[in-house]
Amino acid sequence: MQTDATLNLTEHPPISATALILDLLSIDNGRVYSAAELALAGTAFGIEATGMRTAMARLKADGRLRQVERGAYMLGPEGEPLQKRLGQWRSVPDRREPWNHAWLFAVASPLERADRAAWRRTVHALEFDGFLEAEPNLWVRPDNLRGGAEHARTRLAELGHAPTLLVVSARDLDSTREERFRGLWNGPEIARKHLAMAAALDRYATTVASLADAPAAALTLQAGREAIRRIVHDPLLPDELCSIDALQTLIASMDRFDTVGRAAWRRFLRPATA
Repeated sequence: MQTDATLNLTEHPPISATALILDLLSIDNGRVYSAAELALAGTAFGIEATGMRTAMARLKADGRLRQVERGAYMLGPEGEPLQKRLGQWRSVPDRREPWNHAWLFAVASPLERADRAAWRRTVHALEFDGFLEAEPNLWVRPDNLRGGAEHARTRLAELGHAPTLLVVSARDLDSTREERFRGLWNGPEIARKHLAMAAALDRYATTVASLADAPAAALTLQAGREAIRRIVHDPLLPDELCSIDALQTLIASMDRFDTVGRAAWRRFLRPATA
């Protein structure tokens, strides 16, 4: 069994102080963390206390972190939409409905692209909801999610998309586009990556038991955040395009791993709460 934590950690992208704070706060939405706990959390990733304090100040300034009392923080209003969505990973498949073979279209124009920052948010929101650019300025996905176009507009707006973006449901596509749109997603590859991540989580759950508190906490957060992002970014395609089985396998593995991770973080943060 591998016991060198640094080897495990290099398998995952480095995490910033900002991302670490937001991830911790989203794990238990509504929980208050002390500045001492957040500073201690940073040490698991080699982030110094000054770096964590700087990140806290920036997050507080932009509304993603809220100070509830001196030295105590919780998720702020500007961070809630995204972090809330990340926190709903267990129920992601519940958004699907039987497909009536309609498509959701998001149509962009030069107006939406004029503001580069707004357009970046728009693209991020579209990709988060499983849209792909099928033609220049035309983003599509199957219309098989609960609430249809109206709910899609709401979800995109929560992530700050350009408000002038046209989002509509359409049917009776020409056969050429219908065939091409169906081929935009590689269902077998999506399933393969889900199953690979599920297997990795099961391996990591065993590895954690052999690690000291700090590397165990770091490994569970890094692996868990990757798995959750894979889950919530799943395009939730209809069964005709991709089976949901691999996603459900990944969610089940993440559910087991979440228990391991929460226990690891309770052990690691104990000195800051004593």
